[in-house]
Amino acid sequence: MSDYKELDTVPIYEVPVWRHGKAVTVRADVLKWSAPFPLPPVGSEIVVTMNRIGPATVTGYFACEGWLGIRCRPASPPEWYVKQNGRDAEGYVYGAEIALPD
Repeated sequence: MSDYKELDTVPIYEVPVWRHGKAVTVRADVLKWSAPFPLPPVGSEIVVTMNRIGPATVTGYFACEGWLGIRCRPASPPEWYVKQNGRDAEGYVYGAEIALPD
């Protein structure tokens, strides 16, 4: 069973350092964020690079297995996404799966 939890506010987090293939943080009790930029705030625009989902709006956050992720709503999701999840479904992505818009 995982320790999944939805969050509406920004929790304390760190960008881990990788040592011998393992993500290491200074404090073991904080969530790890997997992007080289700060956590985008709720309401901001991001680009979901995973599976070419594209532009999305941050709706909240989640934590799972010690990692911090973003809940988001794609602006114009691909047809396969709509078929699997519905047009207005939230998506769940980690920092390494997104980019900030130009």
